[in-house]
Amino acid sequence: MVDYSIAAIPTEYMGRTYRSRLEARWAAFFDRLGLAYEYEPFDLGAWSPDFLLTDIDTLVEVKPLTEFDADVWAKMVRACKERRLGQAVVLTRVAPTTSTEALLNVAAIGWAALPWHNAEMAPFPAGIGWYSHDSQPAFLADVVCRIPGAFATTSGETLNLKGFGIADSFRMPQSYTDHTMEQWARATADVQWIA
Repeated sequence: MVDYSIAAIPTEYMGRTYRSRLEARWAAFFDRLGLAYEYEPFDLGAWSPDFLLTDIDTLVEVKPLTEFDADVWAKMVRACKERRLGQAVVLTRVAPTTSTEALLNVAAIGWAALPWHNAEMAPFPAGIGWYSHDSQPAFLADVVCRIPGAFATTSGETLNLKGFGIADSFRMPQSYTDHTMEQWARATADVQWIA
């Protein structure tokens, strides 16, 4: 559950004021990964998404969570279904993690689902991974998800929702998870000392 007794600290980043330092960190993280986004793109009545990742049509809710929050998730899914939105939705963690919950070579970022697809579908772990792109000499950041059963790819491990965001191909280290976590650390530093 989210502890709403802790006051959010409005934080300015790149000329925009975010409602909390955590939201500003995620904005800086998306920038460092090369992900295009809109902040607070629209109001769905019961829920106003924090971000829309425009390249993959995915709504993101930023909450200081370390464990899945069913109440927050239900509100997000209900709002999407009521408006008949086609977006995937992601509920983030307080920060990316490389814990055992993380997918193969992926930094876990939270939970995701395609709520319009199946009313009974439970959310599944979502992460940020990397893959080489055939048409350009670079690696792309990607949202990857472990989906049980029929929704798994032929490898049975992950499904790429869509590749996006060009990373610096000359600085990609051996471990993409390490690279992702390094970008989170840098994003945190980007907003940590802003008044």
